[in-house]
Amino acid sequence: MIWRRIEMPASSTFWELHVAIQDAFGWLDYHLHEFEVGSVAIGVPDDYAEKPIVPGWSATLSEQLGKVRTCSYLYDFGDCWRHTIHLEEVRESDGGGYPRCLAGENAAPPEDCGGVHGFQELLDTLNKPRSAAYRELRDWMKNRHAKVYWPFKPQAFDPAEVVFHDPAERLAQLDA
Repeated sequence: MIWRRIEMPASSTFWELHVAIQDAFGWLDYHLHEFEVGSVAIGVPDDYAEKPIVPGWSATLSEQLGKVRTCSYLYDFGDCWRHTIHLEEVRESDGGGYPRCLAGENAAPPEDCGGVHGFQELLDTLNKPRSAAYRELRDWMKNRHAKVYWPFKPQAFDPAEVVFHDPAERLAQLDA
């Protein structure tokens, strides 16, 4: 199981939550995403979407998650990384910097590894260091990807190493 516990202000938008999730998983945020809160789809509006999508930067966590305590987050419609988001509690701010990654477990799958089944194949291949598939995977993780994922340590995760980026800057890149 791979999970993260992130603390955010209730006034945060779903766009800010999306950026925090991307940062907590170390992903590159170059695929589409969508939150489903009940029957409401929240994300980046798309002319080709089959249903209406509420812009993530205009929907706050407090207005949507006040009605339900769980929603789903889908990232990369091809690899289909589906997450379940649980609102654990709402409490007063302590005035500290947000978001915060409080806890988590295991390294996130490398971006574009092929979803759950591709990630399982990746883990299986890492256990066969003398194989041609291992060398090919190692080269892909070292040199042929937009991010260096080598050496990959499946059990490694330290919440203190998560660096959160500015969601406004990320949104400006989306508009560019």
